[in-house]
Amino acid sequence: MRMIFAIAVAALLLVLSAHAAEKLDIRSEVAGTMNGVSNLVDDSFTWNPQNFPGFYYDPKKDIGTEQFTVSITDGNDLSGEAPYGIVYSTTASQSAFKLSEFGSYNLIGFMGEKYFAGYVNDTGLSQWTQIPLIRSDDPNSLDKGQLQRILMDDNSESVVTQDKPLDLQEGYQLGFKTIDNRYHRVDLELQKDGVVVDSSSAYPSKDDATYSDKTYTYKKDLGNQKGLVTIAIHIKNAYNDTENAAITVDGIWQISEESTAVKKETKFGKMTVAEVDAIAGTIIMNNAGQPIALLKNSDVTLMGDIHLKTANNDALRLYLCRQVTQPGIYHIRGSIAGAVDDNDNLEDGSFTWNPQNFAGFYYDADRDLGTETLTTTLTEGNRLSGDYPNGIIYQTTAQIAELQFQDWGKYRIIGFMGEPCFAGYSSTEDLGQDMLYRVSIDENSLASEQLEKILLDSSEKTVLAKGDFLDLEEGYRLLLKGIDESGRALLELSRDGELVHSKIIAPGNEYATIADKTYYYRTNVGDQNGLVTIAVHFKDAVSDGRKSEAIVDGVWQISEKPISVVPDMSFGKMLVRSIDANGGVITMDNKDNAITLNKNHEVSLFPEIRLRTADNDSLRFFIDMQVRI
Repeated sequence: MRMIFAIAVAALLLVLSAHAAEKLDIRSEVAGTMNGVSNLVDDSFTWNPQNFPGFYYDPKKDIGTEQFTVSITDGNDLSGEAPYGIVYSTTASQSAFKLSEFGSYNLIGFMGEKYFAGYVNDTGLSQWTQIPLIRSDDPNSLDKGQLQRILMDDNSESVVTQDKPLDLQEGYQLGFKTIDNRYHRVDLELQKDGVVVDSSSAYPSKDDATYSDKTYTYKKDLGNQKGLVTIAIHIKNAYNDTENAAITVDGIWQISEESTAVKKETKFGKMTVAEVDAIAGTIIMNNAGQPIALLKNSDVTLMGDIHLKTANNDALRLYLCRQVTQPGIYHIRGSIAGAVDDNDNLEDGSFTWNPQNFAGFYYDADRDLGTETLTTTLTEGNRLSGDYPNGIIYQTTAQIAELQFQDWGKYRIIGFMGEPCFAGYSSTEDLGQDMLYRVSIDENSLASEQLEKILLDSSEKTVLAKGDFLDLEEGYRLLLKGIDESGRALLELSRDGELVHSKIIAPGNEYATIADKTYYYRTNVGDQNGLVTIAVHFKDAVSDGRKSEAIVDGVWQISEKPISVVPDMSFGKMLVRSIDANGGVITMDNKDNAITLNKNHEVSLFPEIRLRTADNDSLRFFIDMQVRI
């Protein structure tokens, strides 16, 4: 039994640890009607970095001001006239460079990305150390109606040699030609795409060297913004003997040379810049001239990669979604708990994440399904106790869901560590509407203390000709071997090329029932006997001498790799505490795994779900999920 559990957990870790996808949809909190109750206030709803992780937010500095408000008028319309149905606003915040002596700059979140809005005077520092500011001719980008992406901001040390120049972004490299010990001079050379574009000298090792002596800067005209410092490199020291020469860099700053225009009337998809206040650092956009009807199952590109989506349901549910396709590692962040905007949002030391404030948890907007919660409770300062009452409690509850091919009936779906899982087939009062429940022997997975991942659930139509395969998951393929004149179909199921099952069904029969039209495969899964793991519904099958083909309009498959959820089974720092098979509830806690929330700390709670703290003396913490594209 322990071997089965170990194999199941290993399989789950393998599945979840990858979390790879061709694209990533970062979902916001859902607005509208959930559980029969609307969360709209005066027909309006506002998203910000706390309920939409697609907006920019820096937990360390508590910086992030993007807001998106929808106001529904005339039924389910977002008006394109004043007062506008969509208003977006963002405000720059003063942010210190990683190399703090450089001073500060205005950072602004814009369409989910961090941008540079201008250099500002940090009154807490000597102006003579604020090199990017004092060497720029036009330091305020927003005043010129533009922004630049922040490419590099780093204060870690690195050694640069003549054979190993300093790699920057956008094709730039900084190297040095010579180091003159007599005059303590370093002759620097900046290249872009292998071509020298600038040369200058720095004096990092001279007596009483100033920040100006130690800093190399490169500035450019960007549009009508003249002489903006786009690269600043602080050189800590230099070394040169008869055999070796090197410099130590301990500060790197670079912004993009490709500016993003944000002048009034500039358009971004459906949104238009309505106001720019360079002094206050504010940008406001609206959907002027672009009314949007909130039809069900709609997807509207608002600006950049940010979309407005609605559920495929008569009840209005809408949400923002950032669609990411660029390869890389991304973090789906939950709402921030602790000190946010100078306010403590903990209640009696507790904070709860659910599918609405943590998009890493499972939620189906079309069916309003998703119950996962994770609650942290602080005791003894910043400690999450590993003893009762535990500092971390995770709970999830199965819900009844219809299969996409509805004539098969219903099943119990449960979100588990962010994944939709199968907890068992459900009986119905309508005779003949619960076929998969009736033909399974052990239909309740949770009663066997296990779950199965849902692989396929579709009601889309597919035409198969004689000899065609229907590709399934986990190595399975269903072959339409043939169709006879009476509408009977011979089907063969193979796995990894080996025949495992064959069956004759009669979808073309005039009086065919759901059972006559359904191919199903059942097998033993872990401790469950005779569980239907594959079902395929054929709407019709025809063979008339000219063609032999069948129409598939229902496909269902669950994994044969069970996820064991027996009590005391561990998943990272969390242990299964209890299972209620009848109520469909799984509860987990961090028994014997106490966690102290030190700053800049990271703990893996589950595979791919982590608890993180900000690098700040004020306690701010959150959960996040790492996803690779």
